[in-house]
Amino acid sequence: MGIQLLTPDNIVMELNDLLPATSIKKGLIAGASCKSLKNDFIEILMQEVEGVDFGLRISTGQLFNKIKAAGNYERPGLYGTFMFSNGVRKDLNKLGKYHLRSDFYSLCLGGNIDYTCTIEQEGPFQILDVFFSSGLVEQLKEVFPRLRGILGSRKNTLLGDKTTWILPSLKEIYHQIVNAHFGDEASRRYYLELKMREFLFQLLHNAFVEHRSHTSSKFTKSEIVSIYKAKEILEQHIDRKPPTLRELCWAVGINEFKLKSGFKSIFNASVFTWFNDKRLIRAKELILNTNMELKEISFEVGFPFTTNFVVAFKKRFGVTPGSLRRRRKS
Repeated sequence: MGIQLLTPDNIVMELNDLLPATSIKKGLIAGASCKSLKNDFIEILMQEVEGVDFGLRISTGQLFNKIKAAGNYERPGLYGTFMFSNGVRKDLNKLGKYHLRSDFYSLCLGGNIDYTCTIEQEGPFQILDVFFSSGLVEQLKEVFPRLRGILGSRKNTLLGDKTTWILPSLKEIYHQIVNAHFGDEASRRYYLELKMREFLFQLLHNAFVEHRSHTSSKFTKSEIVSIYKAKEILEQHIDRKPPTLRELCWAVGINEFKLKSGFKSIFNASVFTWFNDKRLIRAKELILNTNMELKEISFEVGFPFTTNFVVAFKKRFGVTPGSLRRRRKS
């Protein structure tokens, strides 16, 4: 899962083994190898965990200027890139180009595939890259019969849609992985392997079993653009009162039925279910990275009553806000 970071002039930016002195070093994963870099282009912390049949890399930080990344999917297997914030334009050798937006992921099955990515939007970013060996993927071909033909062809291929919305179930497994704390190495490794297998199963289930409506045939290009604009407007209101559905429709120039059905089709969630999920993710970031009181955080993300906030947070992440903060301080 090697990767190089490049300036727009294709000058390689070398990462080092020192942890950054800034707040992005918070949320370190137990057992991960870490590299970091800070210059005029980027501030980044890259954490990697390698197993026999899987690997994961989490890249977080701030982008100050446009950069590029290049690498190679060397080992045969399934590769996934998940954009939790920001976005990239990705070019996979012989498989095409696509735009990977925030809250979307892509899957590639194969090996020896060169790729380049361009991150253009200044600001914070969080990217998850995962790898599952071909041997591990093949273990599931009896569960997902369509895998047989794909694996038998031995051709590099994009699995499922070019880009797919990150379902809450995948986010939940991801958060369980990064927040796992065990007293001994053997328990941690065993738990991680179980969770990565669960992650793989969910990815293949989404690709082969989960019903996916064909958005492009149900909505015009301008309607799809309006739906994405509505998402962007909601993202700008995470820490304040969002517009009503009627106000949102007026702002993006689409009727209420199209917005509601389009949002559900593209993001697999209703407008305000998706919005509330983003608010809770924002709350988690504040708990982990600031010293704000929980009451302040509750109000910041739109929960006037702390009790309701605690209930919603525990339902989403499986832990109370107070427990998560105590764990951070320990």
